[in-house]
Amino acid sequence: MNKDRKTEKDTENKKTQFNVRDHFDAKFEEPAKPQEAIQSDQDLQNQKATKEKGANEKKDKKEPAKQYWGWGVTLGLFATLILIIAVLWALFISGPARIEDATNKAVQERITQQVADIQGLRQTKFDYVTWQGYNESTLYWFDATGTQITQRDLSTLNYQQARDKALADYNLDATTVEVAYGYSAPVYRLENKERILMLDYDTLEWVYERKTGYANNE
Repeated sequence: MNKDRKTEKDTENKKTQFNVRDHFDAKFEEPAKPQEAIQSDQDLQNQKATKEKGANEKKDKKEPAKQYWGWGVTLGLFATLILIIAVLWALFISGPARIEDATNKAVQERITQQVADIQGLRQTKFDYVTWQGYNESTLYWFDATGTQITQRDLSTLNYQQARDKALADYNLDATTVEVAYGYSAPVYRLENKERILMLDYDTLEWVYERKTGYANNE
């Protein structure tokens, strides 16, 4: 009798132990993860479209709106360009020309202060810039500043003698003859379409000669 009761009690204890173990094992068991929903092709396309829309919206926010200018702005820019060209022309072309004109005028005024009745005043350029003129009795030569270099009596002027000398000794049939200034003394300057010849004013000796280049252009 006692054996049977003991056996039953052991059986009940085993059941209790089993139920308690199962309870704690179940309590500490990790919960099952929810199963992810399966996405259809339509859902994927919708997600892609949403992303593209968001990207386009961000791009639109970053890029400033294009601005278009009217004819007024175009005409203003064109007028500004013309003004710049005019200023450059005045500085680099017209400016130096006006300076040279003013300088020449000042030199002429200085010469006329020295020789009040001077005529035929003109500028020549060879070794350096000189001015030549005359009055009823005298030929005058001046430097670039209007200071007198030398003078000769007008009676000594003989263009025909200079022509004959150039033709006889240098085979130059001059078409123009004028008075100029050479390296250190007055000269006759004779020229035709082929050559330029300078002869000393006092001695008619050779001073300078070169080709003009005009003959090759005809």
